[in-house]
Amino acid sequence: ADFDAGRKGRVAGISTGAACFAVLMLILAVFAFIRSKTRKAKKHDDSFNKMARGKCTIYDFPTLQEATGNFSEKHKLGEGGFGTVYKGNLPDGQEIAVKKLIDGAGAGHGLDQIRNEVLVLAQLQHKNLVRLLGFCLHQKEMLLVYEYIRNGSLDNFLFGISQHPFHSHLHVLKSLLMFL
Repeated sequence: ADFDAGRKGRVAGISTGAACFAVLMLILAVFAFIRSKTRKAKKHDDSFNKMARGKCTIYDFPTLQEATGNFSEKHKLGEGGFGTVYKGNLPDGQEIAVKKLIDGAGAGHGLDQIRNEVLVLAQLQHKNLVRLLGFCLHQKEMLLVYEYIRNGSLDNFLFGISQHPFHSHLHVLKSLLMFL
């Protein structure tokens, strides 16, 4: 009887120890998985930042938040399918336009594609294209920073009520087509 009780105690102890060990290993595996995902994302962001450096500026979120009055309605220039554009003033006095992509606008494209687009836009320079100055990746938000153009949008210039003669419209269109 003592033999059976001792055997049952050992089996219970081994079972309890094995269960605790399995739970501990599961917790460690989950922790390692989360850590590797975080490292991959950080490594990917770092490599993107290295590629983008020199081609465009990487802005920090608080700077853009302050420049646009915390993305206030007063600074809002317009809204489109991919986001809202705000006028801002950087601490050095430079006027900028900040496009805050709406949640999910980048999800359809994939973050990699958006990053590629930023790199391409940063290299494009033409007198009839608004220049991309930089970007900001903040948590899950993507903000694009453009030079601010005082005379409104190309859409208003071409199709709105304007004082521009037809030949200026034609010149802009020819220039853009040649560029593309």
